[in-house]
This record gives sequence, structure tokens and C-alpha cells, in this order.
Amino acid sequence: MRNVKLLIAIFTFLSLPAAAQSWKQTGPVNFPVNVSGQINGIGRVTQIKFHPSLPNKLYVTSASGGLFNSNDNGNSWTLMGTDKFPATACASLCVDYTDDNIIYLSTGDPNYYGTDFGIYKTTNAGVTWAPANTGIGNRMALEMLMDPSNHNIVVAVTNDGIWRTTDGGTSWTIVKSGGNFRDMKRRPNTNTLYAVTQSQFWISNDFGINWSQVTAGLVIPAGTNGLRLGVSAANNNILYLLANGSNGVLFKSTNAGTSFVQTYSSATQCIVCYNSAPASNGQGNYNLGMCADPFDANHIYVVAHCLW
Repeated sequence: MRNVKLLIAIFTFLSLPAAAQSWKQTGPVNFPVNVSGQINGIGRVTQIKFHPSLPNKLYVTSASGGLFNSNDNGNSWTLMGTDKFPATACASLCVDYTDDNIIYLSTGDPNYYGTDFGIYKTTNAGVTWAPANTGIGNRMALEMLMDPSNHNIVVAVTNDGIWRTTDGGTSWTIVKSGGNFRDMKRRPNTNTLYAVTQSQFWISNDFGINWSQVTAGLVIPAGTNGLRLGVSAANNNILYLLANGSNGVLFKSTNAGTSFVQTYSSATQCIVCYNSAPASNGQGNYNLGMCADPFDANHIYVVAHCLW
């Protein structure tokens, strides 16, 4: 009976004059909240990136709302054509530094680590999109970085290995088989890339062609299921690695990732939990981030449920 009513409603609507077939928002405008107090219906932001040369222009991907950009430092936002996609999540993006009309977008949800349709590419700032996933398939890229000396080369760390394109996304080749990667950073002003899985650190000195695992000084705590990286242009020999096990443990390299020493751990304070109390749990496998100040390599930020 419910289906019959729905068909009658659709037929009635389609029979109306064109002027009567317009739609307007009637609500709800406020975010719905369920009985547990959890906010629902919001498009979780999964990545924020700035334009390569325009400091007031930035882009965000969301887990359910698509890709947006802002030209006024985040005061207003424009959807970039992803409303034409099938229902999907968006994980990461890469903007071409030679032409900001060219953007790579990886679908998938990095929080729940789920794949969707792989990587898409636009050459007209989102007016149209086309799949750019030959070879890489529907793998989700947690991060994509473009070679500063060749804009056709992009490296993607994914939920299944590391992949590289040399022809602007027309095809992808695997360069590191296996591994559920979580983060990738470029060593400033070099061709060195750093990447981490849930519990391993990898380095490439030729912008993603060859990769080797580094373990020197890295005693990853038991229970770690999330690593993050921090680098600073102020001193590109310094690299930070954060593990979410044991309340959050920080490692530091002063030789560009060749070896590490542990610089922080605590039995009385948790920097990756729901609050600062030790063993108060958290979501450090995905709800975790870190960055180093570009002007002061000794100043770093860690964000989980709290900001440190």
C-alpha cells in the first residue's frame, strides 16, 4: 500500500506544470541528534588542503558531502561538481600546481577505511569528472602528492599499497605492494617521501619509485593501529612520528628518517584519547592528526579528540 501511495504521489507531481515542479528546502536545518546525543547527518571533513599558490583558497573533502572549495579563506564554500557522482564518500585530493582546474579526487571513507569508486580527475575545476583509476582500481588513496618537478607524476598511498602515475592519472603502477597506509608527507624541498601504515614507517628518496622500511629506534607500542607524521620546512632533517598506542608515543628523527628516538610517552596523560585521562580510549586509528610548525620545527600540534 505504501508503494502505491508513492507511485500516485510521483505521478501527481510529474503531471503538474513545470512551474509547480520546483523544489525548496523546508528543513530540517539543525543537525539531528539521536537518543545517545550523537550528532547525525553531517558530512565529516576528511581532508583540508590549501591552493598551491593562493593562500586564501582552500579545498575540503568530506565523508558524505563531496568536494568543496573556498576562495575567501573559508567564509563561503562552493560544491565542485561532486553532486553528480553516485552516492560516495571522498577521502583526499591533489590540486595541480600548474593549473588549478586540474584536480585529483579519491573516493572512499578514510575514517571507516572503506573503498568506493577509486580516483577521479577533473580538468575544468569540477564541471565534469572522469575516472582516473586504470591499474589502481577502486583503492582508496589516503593521500596523493604531486612531483614538484613534473605535474604528471602523482604518488598515492592507499588502503592496499602505494601507487604511482607518470601520465597524469591515465594509468597507475604499484610501487609498494600491500600495506594499509594512513599518512604520507614530503620532506620539504627534496624528492623524499615518508609514509606510514598502522604500525610501519616507509621512506622513498626518489619521489615514490622505490620504498624501504625503517625500524631503527622505532619500538612501536603494542596495540598501535594508527601512525601519523609531522615535518617542518624550518628544518627538513627533523621528522616526527606519532603512534596511538600506550596513550600516544612520539618519536623524533634528526637525520631525515634514517633513525628515531622516543621523545615522549606518559603513563598519566593520554594525548590520543577521548580526554587526557590515561586509558580513556579513543579513535586513534583514524581520528588523529599531527603537524609541525613550518617556521619552528620544535613546535608541533597533535589532534585527536583534544588538541595538544
